[in-house]
Amino acid sequence: MSTVDSNTNNFSWREFLRLNCDEKTIQTLTSFVRDNEHEVFAVVTALQAQIDLLRSEQMHDNVSEKRFASLDRSVARLVSDTNILSSVSEMAKSSSTNRRVMLEELMQEVVAETQPDFLANHVGLSCTIAKNSSLPGYAAPLKLMFKAMLLAVLCTCKNLDKVKIVAALKKNLVSINFDTGLKSEAKEFKHWPLGKLHSVPFNTEGIGLAAIDAMARFHQGHLSVCHHKNQHDEYMLSFKK
Repeated sequence: MSTVDSNTNNFSWREFLRLNCDEKTIQTLTSFVRDNEHEVFAVVTALQAQIDLLRSEQMHDNVSEKRFASLDRSVARLVSDTNILSSVSEMAKSSSTNRRVMLEELMQEVVAETQPDFLANHVGLSCTIAKNSSLPGYAAPLKLMFKAMLLAVLCTCKNLDKVKIVAALKKNLVSINFDTGLKSEAKEFKHWPLGKLHSVPFNTEGIGLAAIDAMARFHQGHLSVCHHKNQHDEYMLSFKK
């Protein structure tokens, strides 16, 4: 490709961002890409280590069957990370809208679609949504975000746990809490540090939570996490009315 063509393509991409995304959306997307880069680099490093071990085992004619399972997991994570990046990028393009979605209807659909996963893991799921609560955006991307949030919560649950989705109206916010039944006198929720995945003590869940936070920010919201010592964490999504 010539220098002129390259510059033209770069200019077109910048123009696309300028015309289709506001500054806040671009910042959110940039931060998420930074997290995705960190995640992919970690997976590729692990994949290279597995390949090096496989070569060594081949030289000694002693290849472990477990080695291929590890390679499969690394490749699956790369595919998953790529799909997540694609979903977040697509959502950034359609985040600016005056439309509003009724939350009660939407969450009923989300619960119905994720219920089989919860039943298969013997985890209960219930939903209580404040009347007339709504969120800005389109139903499809919002549903994608909430399903991702529920499945992330499910990954932290044990047999016979119960997850309660509680959406309440608080001043100028719609707050959606994913309560896993942990009893704590003081629950301190902190904003997810988008763009700083390297400093967050998460492994495979980290990029998924970063994606959820990015999706929430595209809809005038954010993800908050409450860490419990020796127990799984609790999550809350908050959005401007």
